[in-house]
Amino acid sequence: MAAGGFCWTVSQILMAFSILSPGGFIQLWWLFLIISITYSTIRVWPRKRFSYLISGRDISVELVIGDIFDEEGPVVVGSTVSFETSHELISGNSIQGQFTHKYCRDEQDVADQVANTIGRGIHSIGTTTAIKSNKKTGYFCAIARFNDNGVAFGTLGDITNALPALWNYIATKALKEIINVPILGSGLARAPAKREELFKMIVQSFVAATSEISLCDGIRIVVRQKDLEHFNIDEMRDFLKYTCRYSMVEQRPSSAGTSAE
Repeated sequence: MAAGGFCWTVSQILMAFSILSPGGFIQLWWLFLIISITYSTIRVWPRKRFSYLISGRDISVELVIGDIFDEEGPVVVGSTVSFETSHELISGNSIQGQFTHKYCRDEQDVADQVANTIGRGIHSIGTTTAIKSNKKTGYFCAIARFNDNGVAFGTLGDITNALPALWNYIATKALKEIINVPILGSGLARAPAKREELFKMIVQSFVAATSEISLCDGIRIVVRQKDLEHFNIDEMRDFLKYTCRYSMVEQRPSSAGTSAE
C-alpha cells in the first residue's frame, strides 16, 4: 500500500508539471510496478546491522549479524590463560583458530608474539595482548582454562572478570577505533549461559567502562548467522538500544585492570 501510494503521488506530480502524460503513465506501468516491488522488498528485508550511541558519549555499540572477519578493524579473540596455540587443543572453527589460519604464518607465529609480549606460562583471567599481522590485529584475551582432559572451559565469573581488563587494555594500549567483538564465552570457553545473556554482559560491561575510562570509538558485537536460532535478535536490539539510551555516563577516574603489552 505504501509503495503504491508513493508511485501514485510521484505520477501525479509529474503529470501536474506536464513531465508525464496520462498515456505515458499507462505505458510505464511496468516501471512503477518494479519500483513498488523494490520498495516493498527493502521495507520487509530483515536488517542485519543496528548501531546506537551511548548517551552522553560519542561512542557507539553495534549489533551485527554476519562474519566477524568480514568487518573492518581489529578483532577480540577469546583465548586461554596459557594462550595455547596448538591445533590439537584449539579448534580450527574457533575465533582463535580462524584468526591464526587467516592472518598468521602459523601457530608458532602466535606463540612467539605472546612470548615476546607477556611471556610464557599461566596468566590471570582477563590478561590481554595484541597479536598482529599485516592485515588485522587480534586482541587475545584470556577467558578460559583447561581441565584435566585438556578441554577449555570458563565460568560466568571468568567472563565477568575478563571484560573490565579487556576494556582497560583497549583504553590504554589499542588504537582508538571500532573493535569487533564476538559473543565471548559462547565458543572456546563454553560458559554456562545462553548467548543472549553473554551479549547482555558484554554490552553492560562496556557501557559501564565508558563512564570510567576513555575507551575506543565503539565496539561491534558480531553474531554468526547460524547462531540466530539461539539468539532473539529483536529482543537483543531493544536491549542494546535501551542500555545505550538510558546509560548515565559521567567521566570518573580510571580503574585498574589486567593488561599486557
